[in-house]
Amino acid sequence: MRISKLIKKDVVILVSIIFIFSILFFFTAYKVNSQWAQDSHWHMSLVENMASGKGYTTDGMFPHGKYPPGLSFLILPFYLLFQDINLAGLTFIYLCSILSIILLYIFAKEILNRKIAIIAVIFLAFHNLFIFNSVSIMTETPFMLFSIACIYFFIKSFDKPIFILPSLISFSIATLIRYDGLFLIFPLLSYTYNRIFDLRKLISSKVFIWSLALSSALILVWVLRNFIVFGSFIYSDYTRELTSFSIGQFLSFSLLFFKLGYLFPILALIGIGFALFKLRKDAKVLTLLIWLLSYIVLHSIWSARAFRFYGEILLLICLFAALGLSRLIELMKDKKKLVISLVVILVILEQLFIFYTGSINYETTQVTLNRYESIHQLSSWANDNLPNDSIYAVTDVAVYSIYLKKYQIVYFNQGLDSLIKNNGTIYFLTDTLHPWATSSILKGLENNELSFQVTDSQNKLHTIYLTPEIVKEIEYMNKSKAILFRITNVSIN
Repeated sequence: MRISKLIKKDVVILVSIIFIFSILFFFTAYKVNSQWAQDSHWHMSLVENMASGKGYTTDGMFPHGKYPPGLSFLILPFYLLFQDINLAGLTFIYLCSILSIILLYIFAKEILNRKIAIIAVIFLAFHNLFIFNSVSIMTETPFMLFSIACIYFFIKSFDKPIFILPSLISFSIATLIRYDGLFLIFPLLSYTYNRIFDLRKLISSKVFIWSLALSSALILVWVLRNFIVFGSFIYSDYTRELTSFSIGQFLSFSLLFFKLGYLFPILALIGIGFALFKLRKDAKVLTLLIWLLSYIVLHSIWSARAFRFYGEILLLICLFAALGLSRLIELMKDKKKLVISLVVILVILEQLFIFYTGSINYETTQVTLNRYESIHQLSSWANDNLPNDSIYAVTDVAVYSIYLKKYQIVYFNQGLDSLIKNNGTIYFLTDTLHPWATSSILKGLENNELSFQVTDSQNKLHTIYLTPEIVKEIEYMNKSKAILFRITNVSIN
């Protein structure tokens, strides 16, 4: 009877947490007119092109290989249903967020205990990075979900082999969302080592063979496609950004841990320390520690070290923070429930404060959610005011194609000469959000003259000189600017 009451109580608590989180989500998502990152637009562009029959391309012409296809394929059914890429992406990410909350509760309850599970899901649901990722069409939240699914079902598979199927499928999906999923092999091997005497029972089951074959096939199809198209099994710019490990790089990424909040990272460190010195002999807890270490090392050897990558393992960090708070409360003699409640409320308030104000970390807060809004607004203006057959030269086809609805788009340095000769007027869209591509353009605008080098059909290099005529300029929150100008007075050498 008591167990039944506890289950009902936990269901009520879990539903309440999801309900309050959902209010925060919809209140925030309602204000999201554009996405904050270039990557988001690339993922959305991939979905739109697949749905329109142009294949896995970001420009509708050339095969794409930079990002693995997991996120795009998972969003695709929602896009086919809603015919709105922003709505489709946000719906899918929202569902991943809800499932992450539920799975964290189940996972933490089985690994540790009920009290820690409840605290962990509260920490997750109201963490600024989690809320931010829940309204961002990015890989972090889906990757986090399939990572914990992989670990959770793998642990259960040693007692019930049937669970190896969802575990290995989750491993493949996580890897196809981010290649970082390959690093899940380390916590899996750690748990296998500690359950080595039960391994024979698992691998001798028929479901293991079928699960291994199916999960391998998922990854194999993608890597073979890359090899056929690009001559490389993993065709990604990110693989070239991996460097050798060093203590300095490890500390550089590790220190970003303290941008997770004020009190929250301290509780997490207490939990990690307690697990390391008191619980490390527990095979499940040791697996969590190896999981955490694997991903900190991964992002230490990756040159693109950024705070947002903690989103991949935020669920795990919340579990350690809950363990840390639980351990502190155990040292107290009385008023434990009151102290727990006060600390949890304090953590919630500080996380919401960080999210809505941008304190500690400006990048992943509400302040930056609509960072591409200037491009969105300028493209909407062009849709309403320029001819339906307008031709646009842009710096990023994947980004501008999301917002431009009446267009023919070309890259600013590809085919510009023939388009000018054949069509007369071309509109040029540029911005301050892609400085690596637009800095020379913006500098040219200041001098009222632009020049580009392009190659003609005979592979001969030409320089095009343009005199820009600014048509429309939009600035958003003093952080991003988009400029549309008409190409006039063209000369080609």
